[in-house]
Amino acid sequence: MARGYHRKTVPFPDRTAVHHTPPSVEPRMVPCSKTVRFSAETDLFPFVVACHRLASWAESIQMEGMVVPNRQHLESRTSVVVVGAGAIGTVVADSISHTADVTLIRRATTAAMWIDHGSGAERVDARIASSPAAVDPVDWIVLTTKAQQVVSAREWLAALTGPQTRIAILQNGIDHAERVSEWVPPERVVPAIVFISAERTGPDIVTVRQLDELVLPDTAAAQDFARLFPEQFPVSLDPNFETQAWRKLIMNAALNSVTALTGRTVGVAKEPGGRELIATVLREGIDVARARGVRLTQDELTLMRRKIEKLPPTAPTSMQLDRAHGRALEYGYLTGAVLKEAAAVGVPTPTTLALHNLISAL
Repeated sequence: MARGYHRKTVPFPDRTAVHHTPPSVEPRMVPCSKTVRFSAETDLFPFVVACHRLASWAESIQMEGMVVPNRQHLESRTSVVVVGAGAIGTVVADSISHTADVTLIRRATTAAMWIDHGSGAERVDARIASSPAAVDPVDWIVLTTKAQQVVSAREWLAALTGPQTRIAILQNGIDHAERVSEWVPPERVVPAIVFISAERTGPDIVTVRQLDELVLPDTAAAQDFARLFPEQFPVSLDPNFETQAWRKLIMNAALNSVTALTGRTVGVAKEPGGRELIATVLREGIDVARARGVRLTQDELTLMRRKIEKLPPTAPTSMQLDRAHGRALEYGYLTGAVLKEAAAVGVPTPTTLALHNLISAL
């Protein structure tokens, strides 16, 4: 099985049936209304064990929009809520569930999420919440919605944020701290650059294509967040995080825009027309970043083009998939972010502007 931190594979359930199978739990003592004397003659031990199991199962019930597993050992663990049960959110929830008490937000259902790394679907070991009324402030909020969906998550963020809550933001763009400034100060925000290829392949299942890396800034808060992941999960702390964030932004602005407009996969970047168009957008983004004081290498354009060329040609981009499924596009945080920074430093970006305007008209 891929990646050592995953659990035993179990069959993906038939969604036409309703499953209420009690989880496997250890028996625990429950209060009794009267004293019972046990002996070999009474033969009550099997009955008592059954009562213990029933009591434990009773604590895992659906109420107020949340399914709560009975896991007593989680009381002392870090509390984490993942806002956004899409592909990336599900991968992260599954990974940190080994070290933290994880809740996964699903707006319209309390059904569990499943994840497939290529060897069969596994159930994600996380509580499911579908109502802000069912949650309390937590240690960590992991925000994995699309960047433009932060506004629609306001009610969740308000309910989950406490005096010590920190927010990890796994979204595209470069203005992460600004997006949640209403709830936490910048020092309690951990931006992240995600290099994970995963796709929602069913209402309740995510398929992981490639698990490369999660890049964080080298700060105290980021170090704490990194500790939530198992050793097998590739997390790195980069003191030059700003440079990495700009690289990802520039490549996303180019590749996502072209694939969304053409409806083609990453392979379009290997064709003459697509290759030159993407190179032009990359060059404009690099000029803006340098004007903003971002430290980039002299051969940055070559390095970016090589990275794009190494991507699987059949792989879709997130914006291409969003357009195909009729979802809102986050171009405002990709080409829009480059254009905003370009205006601030007076760098012309005509090709980026043209792509941005075309996408906004879709």
